[in-house]
Amino acid sequence: MKSMKNLVLTVNSNRVSLPNIVMESLEANKHEPLDWLDYPYGDNYALAPDACRFLQALIRRSPGATVLEFGAGISTLVLAHSTVCGSLCATSQGAPMVVSIEASHQISRVVEGRLNEAGLSSTVKLNCLPIKLKLIAGRLLYFYSITIDKLEQLAPIDLVIVDGPPGHLGREASLYICMPYIKPGGILLLDDADRVPLEQVWLQNWKAAFGDAINIWVLKEFERYLAVVQIEDPKTCPKIMPWLFMADVRRIWSRFRRVGLRELLAPNPMKGPP
Repeated sequence: MKSMKNLVLTVNSNRVSLPNIVMESLEANKHEPLDWLDYPYGDNYALAPDACRFLQALIRRSPGATVLEFGAGISTLVLAHSTVCGSLCATSQGAPMVVSIEASHQISRVVEGRLNEAGLSSTVKLNCLPIKLKLIAGRLLYFYSITIDKLEQLAPIDLVIVDGPPGHLGREASLYICMPYIKPGGILLLDDADRVPLEQVWLQNWKAAFGDAINIWVLKEFERYLAVVQIEDPKTCPKIMPWLFMADVRRIWSRFRRVGLRELLAPNPMKGPP
């Protein structure tokens, strides 16, 4: 049994094999300006500045891409601004299409206000969807109540950005839900990949579930680490792991005893740490 400290070492650490667009964005990341952004320093929910610069560089290099974001906030403003900047470049592919999913009405209103102030409201489709407890890929997990119809409309998705739900509710469901709708070679970015046991265990579970159908890198040069998951075969069904389901049941039972049935089934995303 590997210790939690070493979990991150089991993912692919060969930087040379990173997707080209990620390598290019990492190089450009150092020179990406953020002076246009009123960054909320001290906000633990916000995407870290170095990750914002990387995301800005990545979107500018993704003309015509379909981008799905889970967890709106400062990252949504970066996506909107980068989409506009990218569309100014002469390209037949057009600007990226960005859809952002958020559970908190409070955060959604703030983000909408910031987008309107900056004249960027037309660049992002912001959806406020509740977080629900679901049976997903043989697991009991929390996630946004996005429908299959919505995912089918977006498919094939080029880039998925996972910065929500809040960590105490979990983000592991994101890949299980989105995998069939991401194009081959598409990318999922998972923020806060330094957290033990949260993100590091989710990455381990993803690799166990999908095997060679995905490649995973953890970029440790970022303040909170950033995981890059590249999809090789989106048609791969996740391996069912009954022992994880039993662990989910124990975790859900423990949560029920702490918060009660209402909060268990429809949690408030603002109750708890990011």
